[in-house]
Amino acid sequence: MKNSTQSSIKNPGIYLFSREKTVQVLIRESLLITFHSPSSSSTGIVIQGNHEHRRDFLDKLETLFEKYKNLPDVDGALIRCKVFGSAEKNGPLLLSLKNWLQQHHLPVVASDLSQALPSEVAVDCTNGKVGIQYHQRSENLAAYFLSTGTARDRSPDQKPSFNILVLTDFASSKILIKQTIEELSDCLASCPALTKNGISSDFMAQEWSAIVISDELKNNLPVLRQVATLQEKNPELPVRWVGAFLPKLDSITNLKLVPPLEPVLIPHFKRMLQQALADSDFSKTSETFKFSGRKVKR
Repeated sequence: MKNSTQSSIKNPGIYLFSREKTVQVLIRESLLITFHSPSSSSTGIVIQGNHEHRRDFLDKLETLFEKYKNLPDVDGALIRCKVFGSAEKNGPLLLSLKNWLQQHHLPVVASDLSQALPSEVAVDCTNGKVGIQYHQRSENLAAYFLSTGTARDRSPDQKPSFNILVLTDFASSKILIKQTIEELSDCLASCPALTKNGISSDFMAQEWSAIVISDELKNNLPVLRQVATLQEKNPELPVRWVGAFLPKLDSITNLKLVPPLEPVLIPHFKRMLQQALADSDFSKTSETFKFSGRKVKR
């Protein structure tokens, strides 16, 4: 058990941190799984290399789970997991993980299993929050092709089912985010000009299926207050944040991260934003990795 304010880990293994400020983990071809109960100020972490044996992986999960659930301040019925890594590199291990989680009725409340980029994960072990910093890469990425029914190939009579509000100060970001969203066959994006008072009353009066916010607005209090107001009207309204880290915003809930808009990350950004919208509460058409929920005790 560690009690320092910061730590950095990179080797496969199991770790249990108490009252740790942050733990930095660089994920390349590994999986990272966290265990956290809201009742506890401790977090358990499993790091699994993709070349390690499946049996060793299951032993790590069992060992850490037993240790964690027996901590004095842990409510075993509230333990939640988060999963990060590359699905492409860890397919067999993810199948084992899914079966193990279902067996123990452990819910997964957050995951990023994108194919591509090594990322540095920061775990706040006091509350179990996880932040991801996406790294660049230089190799060529596959081109994207528009599918039938998208905004560029959509019948004039076809009305999109979902309206997405895009908030950014940059004209180039508006163009790219709008294009990315409208490649989804049933989505329409609106990108209002922001004033010193934030979003105009016309846009505030509309019903939105989701909101996408760019990171340069993290200190724009009028806009953030208006987003919180929209969530007061619709508590389930999903918010997707475009940036390297999620900001600490107590007033905005249902907030998830997609990669920053940098030139070499654009194909990855498009894939992640489209997946984040597809996985959001307004649309259940697809999921990257689906886990069964915890059984309710009666």
